[in-house]
Amino acid sequence: MDLTGRTTQLFPPLTDPVIDERITTFLIRYDISQIPNLDSTLLGRYLSLIPDDDDFELVLKIEENPAILLSSKNEIDKFIAATKKEDQYFEQGENIKFSLLINKHSNDNVLNVYNLSQFQMFWRNIKSIDLLKALSPMLRNCQKIHFVIREPNFISFRTKGIHFSSDMQEMQAFDEGISNEEVHFGNYQDYPFAPSWFQLIKRPEENNPITDKLDILKALFSIISIFDITSIVDNKLHYKLTGYKTFEGVMEINKDFIKCSSTYYSLYDWGYSSKGNLTDKLGLIRNILSIYLNNNILELDKNILISIKSSYKTYLKENVGRYLEIRSKVFNELSWISQKSSEVVEKYLGNYQRSILTYVSFFVSVFILRILSTGNFVDVFSKDATILSFSFLAISAIFLIFSFWNLRMEKKRLNRKYNNIKSRYRDLLVEKDIDQILDDDKEFKYEMSFVENRLIIYTILWIVTLLVLFSAILTVSSYVNWETLF
Repeated sequence: MDLTGRTTQLFPPLTDPVIDERITTFLIRYDISQIPNLDSTLLGRYLSLIPDDDDFELVLKIEENPAILLSSKNEIDKFIAATKKEDQYFEQGENIKFSLLINKHSNDNVLNVYNLSQFQMFWRNIKSIDLLKALSPMLRNCQKIHFVIREPNFISFRTKGIHFSSDMQEMQAFDEGISNEEVHFGNYQDYPFAPSWFQLIKRPEENNPITDKLDILKALFSIISIFDITSIVDNKLHYKLTGYKTFEGVMEINKDFIKCSSTYYSLYDWGYSSKGNLTDKLGLIRNILSIYLNNNILELDKNILISIKSSYKTYLKENVGRYLEIRSKVFNELSWISQKSSEVVEKYLGNYQRSILTYVSFFVSVFILRILSTGNFVDVFSKDATILSFSFLAISAIFLIFSFWNLRMEKKRLNRKYNNIKSRYRDLLVEKDIDQILDDDKEFKYEMSFVENRLIIYTILWIVTLLVLFSAILTVSSYVNWETLF
């Protein structure tokens, strides 16, 4: 037998009991016709129905006499003695008021429920915003609430964060919220809850005022998690949705929310699932919603999710095409850099070849003409030819320095171009994807290493060639030779 039944059995009522069960209190009161004949065993067994975590006050008040109070299981004998003393002076017809008040204390957010029907009545009558105010501190602090129903044959039901059962079941703390970056909810600090807090994952066979209120809250927070701007003021939802069309208004939070709770929750569940980009999916939901909705945001076609999923597939296909196009552009720009790297190196090599070829042509021409005119191989290079040869060598050396500097500038330009490519596509692709496409800069580093290696090799070759030609002039010149230098 539950506490209410045992109470009326032990203290037979003269008037109809008044019972009030709330989140943190239980009260039963009525008039009785006579002082009950109690003993410590009987009263102790009765009080054992109240867990030690909760405080209680059992009061008997006869007319205007001082009340007889029992507030501790350790004072049962004292209470019985006081009732027997009052019974000695009791006269038939005197009014006796009985009341039992229980103040519930949440131990690890476990709260007892002593009269389910009155507890359900409380859930039926309380406004949604007032219920949120009552539940919010416990949900925010411990991420769970467990209501233990102290009645026989109760069939449990629960959400992820709120359990209703007749025994102490293990509960996991639950912490899930809406995206505060994608939506603006004016009461987020007070009620930072996702719709899944109120989604029944184990539902009773028949709905009741508790499940109805949970469905209202589920619909409310599903709307909050989808719409652009929302706030709750005096049990009214202020909302704004911006899609292809804009919807803005104020609506009383009531039972009308129940009819659309499953539909809005399915939109939330799909939008906030791990598959796909949240921003893209919320934008698509808002666009399709704005097409389907009329003036009343609670009148929603149950098939809207099918349309949204179809639109998302089309959106993904278009995005895949756009994505592949962007990747192709990145690869084209990388190919251009690779081609440009080769051109820079080839140009440097070409400068070397032209410089040396010009000098060698001059050198050979002077050599042949001198031999033909003199008929011998002695003193081939005169003073004029020697000065002119050294001038050509100096010009070649200057051209080497210029070509070296120019290649360095081209290399810096390629490096800047590469960094610009990365920056330009950072707005279109995530950074990890850019790194993957660019293979963590491996290809670019290889190209720059190729340019640097060729620069060093060709520069050394150019310098060695100039030294060889310089030695040749000293060998064949009659004006400046090894003897005059050393």
